[in-house]
Amino acid sequence: KLISDIVKKQNAILSRNVRDIAVYIGVPYCPSRCLYCSFPTGIMPPEDEFQQNFCDSVEEDIRAVVQLISMYGLRIKSLYIGGGTPTSLNDVFFQKLMNVISNNFSVGLIDEFTVEAGRPDCINAEKIRAMEEAGVNRISINPQTMHDRTLVAIGRRHTVKQVYDAFATIRKSNISIVNMDLIVGLPQEGMRDMEYSLDKMLDFYPENLTVHSLALKKSSPLFQICKDYEFVSAEEASLVFDHASLVAEKLGMSPYYLYRQHYMLGNLANIGYAKPGTECIYNMQMMEEQDTVIGIGPSSATKVPALDGHHLYKFHMPKNFYDYKTNAKQLFTKRAETIALRYEQEE
Repeated sequence: KLISDIVKKQNAILSRNVRDIAVYIGVPYCPSRCLYCSFPTGIMPPEDEFQQNFCDSVEEDIRAVVQLISMYGLRIKSLYIGGGTPTSLNDVFFQKLMNVISNNFSVGLIDEFTVEAGRPDCINAEKIRAMEEAGVNRISINPQTMHDRTLVAIGRRHTVKQVYDAFATIRKSNISIVNMDLIVGLPQEGMRDMEYSLDKMLDFYPENLTVHSLALKKSSPLFQICKDYEFVSAEEASLVFDHASLVAEKLGMSPYYLYRQHYMLGNLANIGYAKPGTECIYNMQMMEEQDTVIGIGPSSATKVPALDGHHLYKFHMPKNFYDYKTNAKQLFTKRAETIALRYEQEE
């Protein structure tokens, strides 16, 4: 029933126009590495020289993508800046990145423009202002848990109070849609701990809530030391997801997308809930793999559905920034060739 309800909702939202695409801009850096993280992210280098080089390289990448979009007559339906934590750039270079985006894309014609702010300790009034000026209309702030002791254990380096402060700052802005993420199954948390975190979402009333099930992957630091921690059982985690559904209902939300990963606790799913009319278009485009997604920046992925409706052409930018910067021209050419596999056939 959950899946069928989601399919009906997505079919009513997504146009399935082959010219409607998503653009993803990757900033694969964070202020610290979470214990459970398996993404190819690094710690954001604080030096201005590095951040300047990063923004300059991404600007070059953006201009190459703008040419492709123009060449094939594509329309950006959603623009998503993710990572990592894009807001781990300092104020000056975050503003520069926002300016580069607004100067190169027709943001006013894009339905959805999201910034994955993630860590509340990286959000301040200056960055919120930069997002407003660039036309951002959706932001994600991800506490993952509402327990300070867990935040310390998983290496997030922020407090529950900072979650409240960041949310209050965002609510003073013109950014109308806020998503919040929580994770079920974090180490040392029992059922009541997780239900408490879910209940705390009623203090915020965000427009979107995404509830993840912990995926314990080999590339995460937690995998190496998991025997040192206690975790809830699959049965308990399933009950927490039932509670999440009830909380979402109280928030006026219903489920609109889900996906599974390898090694997830209890073979459960990550489920996104949203108030009517605030569903994240990018999440649906990315997960359903029916629309083209063009990736910009190191560690980004470009995914282009084939005309047969069953296959997917993919191209990945290198994870290492030096490789990305050094080989930029060749990488842009390979990405363009991947996109041409779909759109030149239509010509």
